[in-house]
Amino acid sequence: MACQEKSKIRQDQFPYKVTMPGVHSDIGGGYSETTDEKRYLDEFTEFGESNSEALKKFEKTKEKYISQGWYRREQFIIEKQLQTNFSKLDKLSFSTKYTLYGVRKQLPNTYQFIPFAIMKTFCEKYAKMPFDVDKIKKYYTVIPELLSIKEQLYNYAIANDGINILPSFL
Repeated sequence: MACQEKSKIRQDQFPYKVTMPGVHSDIGGGYSETTDEKRYLDEFTEFGESNSEALKKFEKTKEKYISQGWYRREQFIIEKQLQTNFSKLDKLSFSTKYTLYGVRKQLPNTYQFIPFAIMKTFCEKYAKMPFDVDKIKKYYTVIPELLSIKEQLYNYAIANDGINILPSFL
């Protein structure tokens, strides 16, 4: 997510971004009403026919995302792509590229209000951008079912900003 109002701020004046798996929001846009999400998480290339190293690596990656609450175990897929390789000696060999994705079906657009709320906080803090609080409360309120997730993501954003407290309406 990024905070930028082109009429007032150049990108080099406000480069702050927070990246969170499975989250997207921009001022003026975000998810459609509901959307399917397929997000790249990791990749590994193996030579030969074994996929054991890729699976070991992906298991660690999956555990990280599961423990942080981003995905459930059934929300991962691995795609496999055979690649042809030529060595300096014109020898032909093959490798397999494995790609790990996180997949969520029918992600509701209300989820986008979480990064929007965080983005609003940082825009107010760094860019001193005013927001219409009544409009935000009316149209962009995080639903009660997502409040615990919002708190986790907000804390993640704060921790990655290097500050302890941002007093602001979320």
